[in-house]
Amino acid sequence: MIPPHMMPGVVAQPQPNLIQTHGLPLDHHPMKGHAAGSGRPPSPLPSPRPITPHVSHVTASLPSPGAQSMMQLQHLHGGTTGREMLMQTEQPHDNMRMLLQRYPVMWQGHLALKNDSSSVQMHFVAGSKSLVTNSLSQFGTDSEGTPLRIAQRMRLEPTQLDGVSRRMQNADEFSMLLALPCGHDHVDIIAHSKTLEIGFISYLQQKQAAGIVNVPVPGSPQPAFVVHIFPPCEFTQMNLHRLAPDLLQNIGSMAHMLIIVTTV
Repeated sequence: MIPPHMMPGVVAQPQPNLIQTHGLPLDHHPMKGHAAGSGRPPSPLPSPRPITPHVSHVTASLPSPGAQSMMQLQHLHGGTTGREMLMQTEQPHDNMRMLLQRYPVMWQGHLALKNDSSSVQMHFVAGSKSLVTNSLSQFGTDSEGTPLRIAQRMRLEPTQLDGVSRRMQNADEFSMLLALPCGHDHVDIIAHSKTLEIGFISYLQQKQAAGIVNVPVPGSPQPAFVVHIFPPCEFTQMNLHRLAPDLLQNIGSMAHMLIIVTTV
């Protein structure tokens, strides 16, 4: 599956039984009424392809699938940074491969919220890689897998954000990832980008909230991890600028979400 941030020749464009121990319940999704009125069933989950997090063996003449999707997203969204990179840099593919090596894909699957679902790849940015594996491995990466379903909200208030920031002071207690839409081809990428933008990002921004997923250890009813899913906001900009300024510069206006996993 080609991630939405890298294809050549294009311009920059639940666990159902999760324990709800904290956070705000989701209210009516603005898209839900429209879906019901039109008789449109919930969007189906497309079958993602295997994750390809490593790009070290890609030949110099061809961009990696990851680089292809990032360049494609930049093209779709018309970001100045993407155009400058593609038109003015002598070796844009090399630069993109360097970004992918620095921020490898650690998880690929589906985010779900109400009736919406979007296929994404999560690029590791900072913190503990083992925390990503321990918390997200139970959410499958194929069509039969369980989507990462947002069931609660956390308000983007100083007290809540300060609590998350405190957990990020210890590298063993958090993991930060960047979620970007992905798909099988150009058309699929555009569709998932729009779904992520409208069904997730716009919804959470209107609510001034982050999505919350409480993840228990397999076989236990008690949550062990909290997955915070942030839309673009001051908090996401600040942390990306602090920990991954080069990545922030390249994503431009692409649809993206910041994922922060913490222990309970």
